[in-house]
Amino acid sequence: KRRNAEAPQAMYHNTTHIQGTELRIRTARANVQQEAVLEYFRTQRIASASQVHKGLGERFLLTSVRRSITNLAKSGVLAKTGHKAMGPFGANEYLYAIRA
Repeated sequence: KRRNAEAPQAMYHNTTHIQGTELRIRTARANVQQEAVLEYFRTQRIASASQVHKGLGERFLLTSVRRSITNLAKSGVLAKTGHKAMGPFGANEYLYAIRA
């Protein structure tokens, strides 16, 4: 697994089968979001999705933040800690941490 803190290529989940310029724009946007999420973890080290969402000024959709965290965890850049924090809607959320 990837252990360094370099962002892997973000995956844009093309569920609406867009093509061409629109697909390139949305993929680029997903990359910007993922890099912002990674940068947040570089400074904060550990956080839940809603903490990242709030910490980034809510400029990205919470679902997009969750997607980025999932992608970064699957690539080995982040790790799910097993610890939880209370989310904004009263449900527990897992905390993720950047790998050293």
